[in-house]
Amino acid sequence: MKLRIGYVSRNQTMTSPNPIVRTLIAALLGATVTGGCGGSASPKQEPEPEVNPLSAMVGRPLVILPTQFLAFSTSSGEWESSADNPALLVALDEEIAYTLKKRGVQARWTFAGEVAESARRNGGLTGDPYGLSAERFRRAKASDVPVSEPLGSQIRRLVAFREARYALLPVELRIESQAGQGRAMLRLLLIDSRTARIVWADDVASARSAGLADPRAALAPGRFSEMARDLAGRIADLVITQ
Repeated sequence: MKLRIGYVSRNQTMTSPNPIVRTLIAALLGATVTGGCGGSASPKQEPEPEVNPLSAMVGRPLVILPTQFLAFSTSSGEWESSADNPALLVALDEEIAYTLKKRGVQARWTFAGEVAESARRNGGLTGDPYGLSAERFRRAKASDVPVSEPLGSQIRRLVAFREARYALLPVELRIESQAGQGRAMLRLLLIDSRTARIVWADDVASARSAGLADPRAALAPGRFSEMARDLAGRIADLVITQ
């Protein structure tokens, strides 16, 4: 999986990288292969070890927010948004929570359903976790530029009740179809709520599924459940490989 690590602006003083970036750097350095001495033959290429880019969050307070958007690919190759199936996104959030808890990370992590319940108990003081102002961040990348308001403040309020610093935002579920096969892509953003910066971002893809000439066919209960389980497992692999 391609890792995208935030950059440092040349107009800012460089500071020590945050824990997740330090872990990524250490993993990448560990994968470096050095050549042998005194031989003309090319050094044997060692396979890179598997990297879990979110493993640095294990043992740290982390809030996983609800998935915000659902979109489909059209026959013209463009994307069409849908707001008609909120229950499916809730089902995906529940599958993510279930799978991660099975991997043993639930002790200090708060999942989407718990975030929503806390918001209800607080009478809306923390805002609506299902209605974040994240429209413009559907394709966002890691950056040292803070996310614009009101999203930064919305996330700070939602994570404050667990005294957490980081929030994982599944910003958009995209379902695409090509040549009769379809797959789901989930865009994930790891956001530092103190600085309002996206410190890591990537897409997680499900396995391709046959018989999906129309991407909306993936919304059939059985087929969607299969995709959701696959996505949840791949998200969990970013943290702890099973």
